[in-house]
Amino acid sequence: NIFLANFKYSLFNENISSDFEIFFLNSPQNSKKTSLKFLIDNSFSFPKNLNKNNTIFSKDNIFYLDNENNIFKISKKGNIRIRVRSKKNLNNLAYSIVGIPLGYFFLLKGYYVNHSSIVEKNGTAISFLGHSSTGKSSISNFLMEKKFKFIGEDLCIIKRKNIINKNFDGLKLSKEMI
Repeated sequence: NIFLANFKYSLFNENISSDFEIFFLNSPQNSKKTSLKFLIDNSFSFPKNLNKNNTIFSKDNIFYLDNENNIFKISKKGNIRIRVRSKKNLNNLAYSIVGIPLGYFFLLKGYYVNHSSIVEKNGTAISFLGHSSTGKSSISNFLMEKKFKFIGEDLCIIKRKNIINKNFDGLKLSKEMI
């Protein structure tokens, strides 16, 4: 096992602890119990037919292999164990949790989760859903130039009707694209 540190975060009013730094998350807003833990654990077993960007569902877990060959074991109990393939992957590990790992956790908590980009103007939110590299961020950037407010992208969470949670503050376009 690789143990780094114990970091504490908050996202959509859920407290998170992690063995590694997740630079885009905020510190906890309250002292309530941690509901999600990211743990570096290279000892767990996983299905042998797990392929890149593939998800395998079992009775109590979801297994996911990301682009960096990190394996995620996502538990319904709020633990996400990560089998890190190499120490160099630790630098990008925070990026790997956005999507399947965090999305599945929030889905279990009763949130509606989608892969989109969301902007808002005059109290009305507009969400652009689509596959990666289909222009969601580009459309959001264009609308921000028209005085729309950026709400979030990639992992967008809707808690209940008419409530869209503000997520990460970054738009992933390069400076050349903006």
